[in-house]
Amino acid sequence: MDAPHRNYKDRNHKPELLCALGEFWALCGFRDVAETLELLDEVRVKELVPYRALLAAEPNEAGISKAFSALVQAPAELRQRLAQVTTAACQARSGQNSRFADELSWAARLGELYPGDVGVVSALLLNLVRLEAGQAVYLAAGNLHAYLGGTGVEIMASSDNVLRGGLTPKHVNVPELLRVLDFRPLRPEPLCAVTHAHEHAYETPARAFRLSYFDLTPEQVSVAVDGPEIWLVTDGTGLLESQTNSPQELAQGRSAFVSADTGQLHISGNGRIFRARVAQLA
Repeated sequence: MDAPHRNYKDRNHKPELLCALGEFWALCGFRDVAETLELLDEVRVKELVPYRALLAAEPNEAGISKAFSALVQAPAELRQRLAQVTTAACQARSGQNSRFADELSWAARLGELYPGDVGVVSALLLNLVRLEAGQAVYLAAGNLHAYLGGTGVEIMASSDNVLRGGLTPKHVNVPELLRVLDFRPLRPEPLCAVTHAHEHAYETPARAFRLSYFDLTPEQVSVAVDGPEIWLVTDGTGLLESQTNSPQELAQGRSAFVSADTGQLHISGNGRIFRARVAQLA
């Protein structure tokens, strides 16, 4: 089970949600083809012309699939060359006044961190998402993504399955990756929490989890617990009290497991506390 080439350790899918605690950058899903063509035109790397042609010929998920597949299945020497020339081009154009200034800057940085990794080129096909504190991004299973920078609270389905696409020294199973990836272009929109009384919840289609937070005050707030939960303080301090357990005071960065038989949980403090649980069934 610990073999470095193993992709699947269980039968579960792995949707996930990332909530930013400050400025956070991520790559998330394949970008609209028309915009990617504009970006590639700005990068102006002659070695990428054949891949641009595949996108231009079929500006949809079929073209994305063909271009991405050609990149990751190219001979090792060519993949390294593509990464090198793309990194150099992005470094040269980084800092210029451009609608793709952030994309160019991040590609240049990734090329420095992962020299010769064709994932630097693949990153140009993906949406670059910037989150502000409190915003979140939901990632369905099959969504190619990478977290680039920042701190956040991440929650996902109970799975250890991992398929990598690049920007890593670890094993990349190209055939299996191409089999499961969702190549449909998407435009990810940051999620903002929906307020229900004192609780601020992130609404997603995932049935395996639900993430929310409370802004704590000295005034006690009571919530009903009907399943196992994890509570995490990200700012300040929080106090958890119930009839079935002794009070638990949590400092920033500390968490507590709350069992399903707790019934009523009383929370108070000064700061912010996140609540992770299974999504309520309709």
